[in-house]
Amino acid sequence: MSIRSFKQFIATFFGGFFWDTPLISWSDGTFEFQSLLEECHTNRLAKILEYYKPELFQRWYWVVLAAAYKAKNAQQSLSTLEKEQEELSSKVSFMEAVLDIELPPPPQPEPWQILLTIGLSIMLLLGIAEFFGLEVQSITNNQFIQFFLVFSGAVCMNLGEYIGILQIVKAVRRYDPKRSFSDDNRYANSIPFWERIKSGDAAIWLSFAIVLMETAFAAPGLIGLLPPKLSVEPLFQLTVFAAAGLAATINIMIAWGNALLEIQWEQEVQEIRQRHRQAFVSSESDSNLIDEVVIEREMNNYRRELAEAKARLELKNRSLEKQKREVDDSKERARREFERWEFSVRKWLKENPEVVKNFVESESKPSNNGYHSVKNGLDIFSEEMKES
Repeated sequence: MSIRSFKQFIATFFGGFFWDTPLISWSDGTFEFQSLLEECHTNRLAKILEYYKPELFQRWYWVVLAAAYKAKNAQQSLSTLEKEQEELSSKVSFMEAVLDIELPPPPQPEPWQILLTIGLSIMLLLGIAEFFGLEVQSITNNQFIQFFLVFSGAVCMNLGEYIGILQIVKAVRRYDPKRSFSDDNRYANSIPFWERIKSGDAAIWLSFAIVLMETAFAAPGLIGLLPPKLSVEPLFQLTVFAAAGLAATINIMIAWGNALLEIQWEQEVQEIRQRHRQAFVSSESDSNLIDEVVIEREMNNYRRELAEAKARLELKNRSLEKQKREVDDSKERARREFERWEFSVRKWLKENPEVVKNFVESESKPSNNGYHSVKNGLDIFSEEMKES
């Protein structure tokens, strides 16, 4: 329970004995200063305080009402800030929507492809085991650590080949035109692969080199698994080399396929961005001749405006939070000032019933019970304030 809630509980519990405690400041800032002596609910109390208790009258005039006005003005400023913040937030959302582009998700390698790449490491495993003199078919417990190191090296080499080919293909082919049919004027000039081989395409020649080196490295280990009679047969030796080369070729094919998919995705994203940029500039300009310089300039100007709007929105949000705290503080201070003043007035009325009675009787319309009339007047506007 907060301090304020505790105070409200105490005031509510004991208020029936000595003090009515309002939860808002008197009149909530809607009462006019000059109305104290004119309003039927306050004129009699204002007159008697003006004559007999000027300190309470001045406090009512300059403190209680002033605090209520301050709270009201703070609330009005808060309402203005909230409206400005809402308008600015809508503007920022609209500008972000204009710049927002719905892009296709980037391609991701299937999990089974990674598992397949690891499984294809068996050929490199045999080659490394042959190099270290490790008999794969008769591994003992003492050789487990050595086998684990050999297997880890084979997997790392195979994954390294995959990643290396993937990166080199993306680097070499990123700016190539899309491969399509010859009747498509945009992509009719695709370069045949044999022309790339003759021109020294780095990705193709590197792929050939990896397949040859892995085949030469893994074949001896695979030949060592053959029976002695078959290991000397040229046909079986050729078969072993083909098997070792097939594993390397499959790994290279997977890497090439994923690299080309990523390149196609990048090209598609670039086309979407370009269409979006041209559509944006077309909507902002009546010119039919739009070049890249104009597009870039207009987009940069729009991004700068968006950044400025976001900065203003951030400042407006901070001002709004500050104003909310000020409103809460002003309302609480106004309520306390009225509580102090009301308590003093009730105490003075209770201590000076004859003075109040004589004052009321001296008015043009005397009352038989002046004290209770004035006190009831205070009760009336206190109840009106609570209901409001």
